[in-house]
Amino acid sequence: MDFAFKEDWPEARERLEAWWHGEVVDRCAFMVEAPRKGVTPRQVHAPSDLKSRWTGPAYVIDRHLAACESTFFGGERIPSLWINVGPTCIGQFLGCEVVYQETTTWKRPFVEDWDRDCPTVAFDPDDANWRDVSD
Repeated sequence: MDFAFKEDWPEARERLEAWWHGEVVDRCAFMVEAPRKGVTPRQVHAPSDLKSRWTGPAYVIDRHLAACESTFFGGERIPSLWINVGPTCIGQFLGCEVVYQETTTWKRPFVEDWDRDCPTVAFDPDDANWRDVSD
């Protein structure tokens, strides 16, 4: 099986499997990520809407693919996509309003006085914030 952007996948897989079993094939497992020699990163047009930059599947995937195209994944480093919705993402899945910014997101508190106004906090799989990252 081929692994996109990881030309030496069979060897890396063998080393990773050995590592998980506490063994060594021919050397220790290690990871290196660096710019791919001679490849200029492809520019991806960012949506003007900040929420779409964080949660829009087409943009997030295209941005990730562009990054992978220009990245050397050495040793046992493999390409992976991290769906990043910013710090304290659990807050948005439990009811906080999300404030999307250029380089981060924030969650607006929804409780002013925990002694007087303590809500029931529960996960709702139909919550829009959860659907943004899970669908």
